[in-house]
Amino acid sequence: MESGKQDEIVTKLYKTGVSAFELKEYKEARRAFKMMTELSPYYSKRFSESIGDILFKMGYFCDAARMYLWAKTDNNSFHISRKLAEAYLEAGLYELASQEYEQIEYKDLHRLTEINERCRLQSELNEFFEANYQKNLLFLKERYPELANLLISSDDNGVIRIFRLKSGTFCFFDTTTRRLIYEDNASANENKDVVDKAIILIGLNTGYYLHTFLKLPILAPIPLSLGYKIPLYVVEDSLDVFRANLKIHDFQKISEELKRVVFFVGKEWKDDFRRFFSDLQRPIPNRYILKNISPLASEVEGLVKSIANERERKYHVFIQNRDEYYNNLKEEDLKRIFSNKGGRPLRILFLTSRFTTFLQYCTRDISSGFQELGHKTCISIEQDDISRITHDFLQKSLAEFKPDMIFNIDHLRTERQEDLFPKGIPFVTWIQDDMPNLFNKEYVKRLSDRDFIYLLFSSFAPKCYESGYKEIKMLPSACNPKIYNLDVETKKEYECDLAFVSHCSPPQPNPEYPGLIERITEIRMSSSERITYGDLDYWLDCIKRAERELSMDISEDKIPEILRYIDFCVNRYVNRIKPILWAEELGIKIKLYGKGWEEIPRLRRYAMGPVTPGEVLKSVYHSAKIHLHISEVEGAFHSRVLECIASGGFILMFRPLKLEEISNYLTIERDIILYDSKKDFQEKVRFYLNNETERKKISESGREKILKEHTYKRRAESIIQDIRDRLDTNY
Repeated sequence: MESGKQDEIVTKLYKTGVSAFELKEYKEARRAFKMMTELSPYYSKRFSESIGDILFKMGYFCDAARMYLWAKTDNNSFHISRKLAEAYLEAGLYELASQEYEQIEYKDLHRLTEINERCRLQSELNEFFEANYQKNLLFLKERYPELANLLISSDDNGVIRIFRLKSGTFCFFDTTTRRLIYEDNASANENKDVVDKAIILIGLNTGYYLHTFLKLPILAPIPLSLGYKIPLYVVEDSLDVFRANLKIHDFQKISEELKRVVFFVGKEWKDDFRRFFSDLQRPIPNRYILKNISPLASEVEGLVKSIANERERKYHVFIQNRDEYYNNLKEEDLKRIFSNKGGRPLRILFLTSRFTTFLQYCTRDISSGFQELGHKTCISIEQDDISRITHDFLQKSLAEFKPDMIFNIDHLRTERQEDLFPKGIPFVTWIQDDMPNLFNKEYVKRLSDRDFIYLLFSSFAPKCYESGYKEIKMLPSACNPKIYNLDVETKKEYECDLAFVSHCSPPQPNPEYPGLIERITEIRMSSSERITYGDLDYWLDCIKRAERELSMDISEDKIPEILRYIDFCVNRYVNRIKPILWAEELGIKIKLYGKGWEEIPRLRRYAMGPVTPGEVLKSVYHSAKIHLHISEVEGAFHSRVLECIASGGFILMFRPLKLEEISNYLTIERDIILYDSKKDFQEKVRFYLNNETERKKISESGREKILKEHTYKRRAESIIQDIRDRLDTNY
């Protein structure tokens, strides 16, 4: 910007600030002054003393001191030093005030004595600073070892002095630049907008902003409960400032929030920054915070722009390399690759996300099934909670791995941008959940003969055909015997009479209609009637009954939303806790694994928390005498049943109205036991707890059938055969 234009803008902002001050709009005045000094420190300098006077009158004493410090660089006069000393004193910076008073030979001994006493009290904080620093250093060694080593290898030269302000917060004084470093944490609350990529905090200052910002309920497109974290990148080029932060703040108190923070600290921050963002899973920030440290802010912005341009260039190179391969891939080539005489193993790319509770493990297992057949697989998944599967990362995978087939659970090729995937290769979608994107008619209409659609549950078929799917096939649940097998010992910590592995949280109240959800839950709990997912007439009756009993007037346009919620959430909750309450009456040892059980007061004592799929879950399956299984969706058969039986567990399952899908997997009463009422449940629990031989006999029978017919290797074989059939391979 030209100097004349800058001068004009600075002058205008100054007048705006003065006018706001005269109208007693102090926040607006402060904001205007802050903007003008950020915009052009050089052209703002001539206003520094008068701005300092205004800020002093408004009570922003640190701001005033900063402006007087600025004015003093050009005019080291008695009256400027006096104003600076007064600003220091009012802010609580007694030691700095004392130094200024000494320079101007201030004579008020009573006041100087009071200041010196304040300085003595403040000096006692040094022991606290050192103890807190050492505690934080131990924490950094675990979480950020490279940063901890950097701090340990460098000297604390005392450049940054720490003072406690009258407000109770701390302020830093840089003795080399004579710069005050401080902040108020209120401004962090102004940043509540939706952030879908990443944020960058430029300059740590005294750290209050960071701590306040981490506690804000930042909105994100994926629920944070699944582990999704918006990355926060902190750039602080001064190691001394970062060390000072470690002296005044307790970083362990925000250890959970810090999992989404990446620090770039010290002179080498640029190299670290470039190295970090060379990983294509790292989202480039789309929000800047604290741009008031002008030199650092411009460096960061320039570096981010450079990195973004480089990644854009690489993206186009990946696209070019991808297209060069796939455009030369002829129909006959694809047929030969998928034929029995293809000459090389298939290359299969699996897309999934760590921000799922089950699908990432299912993807891992179906990938293992293809590997058992000798094929090469690559799973595209985020490496940690602040990583993302960016478009450039995905194109890099396609360009370098060159998959012959892409596999994705619960997502269609057509719901992404049109050129994201090569059009000619098979894309397999395995529908496991009732998600809106899967039944979007526009997406379905654009599917081609290279899209292969499979259903986990037959109950989804009517909705699929209604949405326009032309050809769908069943791909039932399966087990990965490499993970779930008998290579496990019974562990005392998991031993119990009855275990249930499932999430279960109490239904949440409806704020618009207090008591409604609670009453509907009570009605459902008191009923012995069998209700399955989708029985909307029953739930509509419950709503009307609760409406009458609570003297409510529920708006008709709210009914569909309430119905959707109670159809799944209330039914899921009731169906899960009822058998636990029945088991409790038997006086047996119960253990409940999953999220939410601790929120149910009556069942809290049985809650064991979530269990990690794999070795831990296998031990849980093997160690309990009986495992409960319930599904609200008719015809649904979860792989959890197969994994449990393969691990030597015994399943007691709530009898569905339709038995076809269960009988497609296992023989009822020989491989798996069903119950259909409270009396039946309790009788069978008693019987099988007292008959270990019978339990093991049933479990072993089911296990033999699973290993023979229901492994992911068998599922992989059927998928490949379906693709061969559609490609009409004659090789």
